Amino acid sequence: MVKYKFIPHTDFVQVPWKNGLGVTQEIDKLNVDGKEGFVWRLSIAAVDKDGAFSHFEGYQRNISVLAGNGMTLDVDGKSSGVLRAFESYAFSGDADTSAVLVDGKISDFNLIYDPCFVNARVDWCDVAEGVSSGVDAHTTVFILAGTDKTEIKIDDSIFNLGKWDVLRIKTDDCSSKLSIAAHNTAKVGIVTIQSLKP
Repeated sequence: MVKYKFIPHTDFVQVPWKNGLGVTQEIDKLNVDGKEGFVWRLSIAAVDKDGAFSHFEGYQRNISVLAGNGMTLDVDGKSSGVLRAFESYAFSGDADTSAVLVDGKISDFNLIYDPCFVNARVDWCDVAEGVSSGVDAHTTVFILAGTDKTEIKIDDSIFNLGKWDVLRIKTDDCSSKLSIAAHNTAKVGIVTIQSLKP
């Protein structure tokens, strides 16, 4: 069985950062019984000044710049290099991490997940010529429209996303076929989260 949920950007939930230095727009997350905290969480945050990141002990993180001139991360003394729009960077939530903005404020997209429960990755795609792929069983996929109106077709269903809207696709014990098209040149983020414990 395949389940869909359209999540407009206007429905994102404001959540304070753990370190109290800002606010994130939470897109979605998964909690499980018996686990403190979440299994995974997706969010978008506006960053208007240099500063430290919150610690998420035991988690892995993947961050992407969505808008603005970019930033550089310092992760336990190692530089990420300059991250521009639609470039992602993976690092440990345990690390001492801080950001330096290149030139003015940015917006970024964050995936945080527990590697004991799931495998996860973020891919940014140019869909001017269309993108097609399969969705494996026991997998959750999020499609984030990064820049423009985007049409998602999966099996016999069609969804239209505006900028920063999200579509969640969840499969149980079956796979499915995904096709993405855009009205103009557009970027989409494809977040794939696969359960290690079906």
